[in-house]
Amino acid sequence: MSLKQSLGNKLPMVADFILNLKYSLKSNTSQFGENTLLDLIPGKLRYLELGAWQPIAHSNSYLLRSRGVGVHVEPNPKMRLQWRIFRNQDVFLNIAVGDSRVREIKKYFSFPRRYSVLNTFDESSVRKHDTLAMNVEVNLIEVVPIATIIEEANGILGQIDLLMTDLEGMDLQILKAIHLDEKLDFQWIISEEDEVGGVQSFLEGNGYLLIGAAGPSKLFRADSRS
Repeated sequence: MSLKQSLGNKLPMVADFILNLKYSLKSNTSQFGENTLLDLIPGKLRYLELGAWQPIAHSNSYLLRSRGVGVHVEPNPKMRLQWRIFRNQDVFLNIAVGDSRVREIKKYFSFPRRYSVLNTFDESSVRKHDTLAMNVEVNLIEVVPIATIIEEANGILGQIDLLMTDLEGMDLQILKAIHLDEKLDFQWIISEEDEVGGVQSFLEGNGYLLIGAAGPSKLFRADSRS
């Protein structure tokens, strides 16, 4: 590998480090103020975050660092080092969440850093961006059933008080999979809503009360009367 290639591979990593360092000085680290919902939840928390992304920059959970411990699930392998540097008190799992009952290995396509919102497991969607496709990095990532992730997180934490999901449109699908396995028993849930309010409708139909909303995310609490 040439020096130029070596430096080119490290520059995005350095850029992410600087970004997280910059955001560590902010009082609001989330993209749309979602972390303000955490102020509505009292006490110490043990939590599971699905779709964690960066450890500080645009993080919905960073403000919990002094209030408890979390297990964070994120398929992007480029985030492993950032989590090790900035939030090593928590557990970072470089896996993807699935709604089936079997573990499987899939190709994960990572676009250049400025286009990382396009990262995907769907090879057909990569072809739609043919001008960028030549720079896409491919990694093999394990997709783990959500029931297995919850079981492993419970083993680490002892109990999950708060479930957080930011799954780019898969939130309702995963919540339904959890419900089918009779594991929808968290005291608190923060989930990204879909375009038609499907998350709120589903959770309210299964014993949860809407407590607050910020950006695309909503906070729910288990209804003690259910």
